Amino acid sequence: MKNPTVTNRVGIEEDTVSHNRTTIRGPAIIGDYGEIGPNTYIGPYTSTGDYTTLRNTEIEYTIIEATHIDCDRLIVEDHSAVSV
Repeated sequence: MKNPTVTNRVGIEEDTVSHNRTTIRGPAIIGDYGEIGPNTYIGPYTSTGDYTTLRNTEIEYTIIEATHIDCDRLIVEDHSAVSV
């Protein structure tokens, strides 16, 4: 696991992998067995479930459960929920 840039309170669960150019701004909780980055920003008040993959993404104020997001700068609006 590369060390992401982390500010404020962030919980990263076990076996989650982060790549270069990853920033996590808390408060945030990152679930088990996920993959974050590269080129990913996770903003405050975000929670990701287990097995979530985020790449090339900007996201904040969101709850994500077990999903895969890989796109060029997806921005999920405030108070959104994404799940599979």
